[in-house]
Amino acid sequence: EGGEGLPSERVQSFESLSPCFLIQGGRLLLSPVVFAFLEEQPPLLPEGMRSVFPAVGKVYGYEKYLEQADAVFALGEQESPAGMPIALVLSGEPGSGRHYLLEQVCARQNMPLIYVKAQEVRYTDRELQELLLAAGLYGAFVCVELGKQEQEELFERLRSSFSMLGIIRDRERYLLEDTGYGAVTWELEQPGRQTKLAIIEDILTEGGAVQLPGSLSQEQ
Repeated sequence: EGGEGLPSERVQSFESLSPCFLIQGGRLLLSPVVFAFLEEQPPLLPEGMRSVFPAVGKVYGYEKYLEQADAVFALGEQESPAGMPIALVLSGEPGSGRHYLLEQVCARQNMPLIYVKAQEVRYTDRELQELLLAAGLYGAFVCVELGKQEQEELFERLRSSFSMLGIIRDRERYLLEDTGYGAVTWELEQPGRQTKLAIIEDILTEGGAVQLPGSLSQEQ
């Protein structure tokens, strides 16, 4: 991971270099994120993080959230009088479309997305620097996927670098920790039968080759 190394006798003078570099095996290497960016590839992220480059698609009844998204992102770009950053919180049960909706929001903002799985990521300086590098180089929106454990330390470290981020949580997983972010919360419900049929039909008929069986028509 990374590019050409440098002889070990020259490494000592680079100990205070920027996060664009790392020392590994006595050699100075490019950060994996920087290397991938230069090669025009998706970012090589630490464990517990993944990137998505979403394309614009249908939102199946969640159009109102797309209308709100521009205002939310504009708010996130402004400095509030209290200096409080903004968190876009998507709450709901698995299958309610939280990830898909957020990806559609980012697609319309022309932004890739980086998910941070809170219970899997480590909080080392190097890993958080890689996240910051990836978000900056790729212009990505960062979203924390919460599990059951409280993540006050993670939010404390993210707060100094990100004026806006996303949070995905289950409906019963309340934000008990002090995130330090002002929350804009979207509560998502499970899609109804008609919406599910529309999703199935769009998947099956992509390219116009397949149609739903009559027994699964949307009129039922």
